[in-house]
Amino acid sequence: GEDGAGGKESELVQLEKQFQERCWAQKQKHDEKLQGAFTGYRNNAEKFKGKVLDELTTNKALLKPLSDLETRAETVFGEAPMRETSIPTLDTAALLAHESDPILRKRVIGKDDVDIAAMIKKLGNSDWVRQGRTFYEANDQVCNSQRKNRFEFLDTTGCEPRLNFQQRSK
Repeated sequence: GEDGAGGKESELVQLEKQFQERCWAQKQKHDEKLQGAFTGYRNNAEKFKGKVLDELTTNKALLKPLSDLETRAETVFGEAPMRETSIPTLDTAALLAHESDPILRKRVIGKDDVDIAAMIKKLGNSDWVRQGRTFYEANDQVCNSQRKNRFEFLDTTGCEPRLNFQQRSK
């Protein structure tokens, strides 16, 4: 009609009102979890409807599931993380001083550096310590059951001779 109260104009006004109500109902439905994203549009249904229409025409991002949006909103608009104290800086001067310590200049002698290394290789007996441990562990149980709180110098049970170390009492 000519007065704007009937015809297609009235129908348009009615459709816009229904659209605004539907937008506002959706805002109310999701307001608890997405309220930070609605800032500036939470108290005015007309402004919220305008924002929905604006996003419809300008936002070209891929649509995400509601659960993703809620998770992102919690991360962005949720509680601010607690500020932690910073890690103290290291005193590099002390570390560098250790690098120049004279003890680190000494060569570490390995099994190939000793005088008898060639003979050990020739005999094929480079693993004599491991072989000895196997023998020691098998016999040591017997020896330990007979030794209580000290090592004996002479062992009559067939175990290796030991130095005489008495336990110290305080």
